[in-house]
Amino acid sequence: MADGTPVLFLPGGINPASLTYSELLPHLGTDVDALLKDHELYAGEAPPPGWTLDTEVHAILAAANARRWSTFHVVAYSGGGGVALALLEVQGERVRSSALVEPAWVGKPASPEELEEYEGVLQGDASDVVGFMAAFMGAPRDAFEQMPDWMRKRPAGLQAFGREFLRRDLNAAKLRELHTPILLALGEKSAPVEHFRAKRLS
Repeated sequence: MADGTPVLFLPGGINPASLTYSELLPHLGTDVDALLKDHELYAGEAPPPGWTLDTEVHAILAAANARRWSTFHVVAYSGGGGVALALLEVQGERVRSSALVEPAWVGKPASPEELEEYEGVLQGDASDVVGFMAAFMGAPRDAFEQMPDWMRKRPAGLQAFGREFLRRDLNAAKLRELHTPILLALGEKSAPVEHFRAKRLS
């Protein structure tokens, strides 16, 4: 078991954790025992049957147990932020603190913008990987004509996230009872829906 402070890093719905946090990790040094946890959603060629946010939570807890972490900190971005909130709801007592950057889910949609975001993902054609990713990222199609193999799994995975975000609600009151700090981070260019989600959790 490493001596550094245990910190779990969760990526968003697209990039792997190693890519998401590649520029941050070199600055942490040996003071941090970093666990980069990719989503179970992308472990196989297609999302696991019956996948839910709880699938990710159980995998996180198993990985933490393998490290012999009784408690740990969490850093998460976008879809990973939604996973982190589900973790807090299920076993928040094991989380020392959370830093969530633009969490993509804070409970069932409570605004037209949230509903449009999730339903828009489901309306895309996941079999057209290039077209789907171009539409999702708001980029020209030719930007995705050449892509890494791992990205070809993303359309189906993003749609699984979308279905789950529409289906599942979050017990925000339970989170407020936790004795653990939760930092929500936004940027100057964050979309209005991100600010709305942050207010829902405040």
